[in-house]
Amino acid sequence: ERPGSVGDLLTKGLKRMESRGICHWPARDAHQTLEIMALDEIDILVGIPTQVLALARFSKGRSAPKSILLSTDYVPSAIVRELERIWHCSVYAHYGMTEMGYGGGVECRARCGYHMREADLYFEIIDPESGERLPDGEMGEVVFTTLTRRGMPLIRYRTGDVTRFLPQQCACRTVLQTMEPVKHRISGKIELFKGGWISLADLDEAIFGIGQIIDFEARLTREGNRDCLEIEAIVNDELRPETTLDMHRALLCNESIRKAIQRELLTVSIRTRKGTGQTKPTPAKRKLIDERSPGVAQ
Repeated sequence: ERPGSVGDLLTKGLKRMESRGICHWPARDAHQTLEIMALDEIDILVGIPTQVLALARFSKGRSAPKSILLSTDYVPSAIVRELERIWHCSVYAHYGMTEMGYGGGVECRARCGYHMREADLYFEIIDPESGERLPDGEMGEVVFTTLTRRGMPLIRYRTGDVTRFLPQQCACRTVLQTMEPVKHRISGKIELFKGGWISLADLDEAIFGIGQIIDFEARLTREGNRDCLEIEAIVNDELRPETTLDMHRALLCNESIRKAIQRELLTVSIRTRKGTGQTKPTPAKRKLIDERSPGVAQ
């Protein structure tokens, strides 16, 4: 609702297209938001991935929009699959950040990656160590240079996001570059004790595919010679023992986590609590919290 915010800019743009945009921010109460969606017959929803997932879980399949655009944060594939399963709608992802002027790229109907805003921003994929540009198809860090901006111009601004440009042309036949959806951030991967890595993206793909989950928090602590992964999951329904078991099984499907557990270098502790429909008042970036002492991975 703030002037110049994503919601404000979208509403103004939609008005020029003779479509009505409704700013509903912050989405503090899932039940209230679902009532508004039903009353106003909302057919397109734009929002933060975890908040939109919470709406879908609490909706029990009702108030289904025709399509969804996820933005503001990293978009886990597991959330996209769950939204499509619950609401039987098309889900698109947007890529951008404040430094880009919000817009960086967006998916088309083919939904195979972001088409970049090349008229205003020059994107490169680089080797994060050397800074050298990488050829299409190779994974690296996203950097961008502003082309038309007068205020706060940026040259090869490092985003910390890891992905690649797809070498093949998109099915929509666009001449714009197609960037594969971002999987993780460089700072988001945390080294485990005596080898192995874990990231929030790993946990997202494992946990958000489980039916009851609407959100979770994760932290790493240290217990003797082992790391301990502590997860608190929020569910939309009554607490069920099988939910915790499903989470354990899903985490074991991740190779890095499974090997660390098998080598007795990592333990996993999970607890669940029932959500009330209330969501976080601010859209803070989600992260895996590392509470171990500095240098513990060595």
